[in-house]
Amino acid sequence: SELGLMQNFRNPALVPIPLSYSRKKKRGFNQAELICRELVRLDKNENFSLQNGILSKAKETKKNQADIKNRRERIYNVVGTFRAGAGSAGKNIILIDDVTTTGATLLEAKKTLKEAGARQIIAFTLAH
Repeated sequence: SELGLMQNFRNPALVPIPLSYSRKKKRGFNQAELICRELVRLDKNENFSLQNGILSKAKETKKNQADIKNRRERIYNVVGTFRAGAGSAGKNIILIDDVTTTGATLLEAKKTLKEAGARQIIAFTLAH
């Protein structure tokens, strides 16, 4: 079944889940972006490309997702958080994040990219 999902999934863009401007400034880096950079570096066949501008954080969330324990609140917290760039239309996208708990962030990002015309979207995280 996994092979069927990946059929015709060529030249995917690696898209890190973006941080808000203030969060990135405070931390100094986006961990999802660092993961993407390493995947591109390890890709000897040059199948992947890092696409930072495809997804951005359009607004600050009221709370940090990690601080919210209720799934419904997590979903509500990220509604309308992301904005898709013009480069998403027709692309195969692999969303990258460090951790997923309820999947609310990834679902909202995927919804935003689909509405902007992304072709196919899958998500990978390092921890669950």
